[in-house]
Amino acid sequence: MFSWGKKTENTSSTSIKSDSESQKSELPKITKPLEHPIENPKESNGLEDISPEEDKLKFKKYEFVINYFKDLNKKYPIKENNCPEEDYEILTNFEKSWLTKECILRYLRACNWDENQAIQRITNSIAWRREFGIAGGKFQTLTPEMVSIENETGKQQIFGYDNGRRPCLFLMSGRQNTKTSMRQIQHLIFMLETTLDIMPQNQDKLALCVDFKSYHDIPGVLKSSPMPSVTVGKQVLKLV
Repeated sequence: MFSWGKKTENTSSTSIKSDSESQKSELPKITKPLEHPIENPKESNGLEDISPEEDKLKFKKYEFVINYFKDLNKKYPIKENNCPEEDYEILTNFEKSWLTKECILRYLRACNWDENQAIQRITNSIAWRREFGIAGGKFQTLTPEMVSIENETGKQQIFGYDNGRRPCLFLMSGRQNTKTSMRQIQHLIFMLETTLDIMPQNQDKLALCVDFKSYHDIPGVLKSSPMPSVTVGKQVLKLV
């Protein structure tokens, strides 16, 4: 599953400025909503980037993790729970491309730079992604055709970038056109994955914008949108 954990602060003398600190003096002050997406966002978002000169210890931890997953013969579980070792399989090409520098750094920060814990979390994510059907190859069972009906009213839209170079995903609950189901969760994950696909280098965040306006004038929109069940709510919280 996704590891969008809260970043942990490093108080050592070698720590690098946080994303928010580095941007304070760089970003223009915005006092009202923008009519159109920003055409030319700034080149750097201040994302912590590890190099040997900046922090040798962190770089060694990063190298330790990436070298672990460079073993092309290593096999990983195909489901989260109770997966027999004989069912483990090597990484697909899609999974290799998913394991970017930004991805590994995101897990390391979420684990407070504990490289072994980061490896375990990434392994768990690989298993979950395979089971959910978003791991590429034969594990890519979640397709556009499966969830296309969910977006016939445009209730989720990927629309440009903000001035921090974060891709923007808009959720419009007032355009709900289907009843609560597992397919709604699949649709959300499909859109999140697509948003991540257009995320620029050195960026590991997206801007999630929720629009609660009603759009009953749009054909196909339900007159009354039922509240998601507690079970569905828990599943979404677990995923994000």
